[in-house]
Amino acid sequence: MNPDYHFRLFIAGHTHTARRATEHLRSYAQLLEDQGIKVCIEVVDILDDLQVAEDERILVTPVLVRKTPQPELRVVGDLSLKDRLFSALELPV
Repeated sequence: MNPDYHFRLFIAGHTHTARRATEHLRSYAQLLEDQGIKVCIEVVDILDDLQVAEDERILVTPVLVRKTPQPELRVVGDLSLKDRLFSALELPV
């Protein structure tokens, strides 16, 4: 499957904020999929792999990275503000 959007969510452990960000991302992905848009989601816990955090230059969590389409875009926070998130990541409403 070649997704239209590939998102990578970086979290640090199983905190309340990490769970909220993950839940929000999954619900937004469902909205996109309901429009026929293919979405790939990766959730990366940097506590399990500190090297990936260094490689991706992750300084805070949670942070969502739109890997594709290019350019790569990033949003920090629990992803609770849907309109701002969609605007920042240039997603269709």
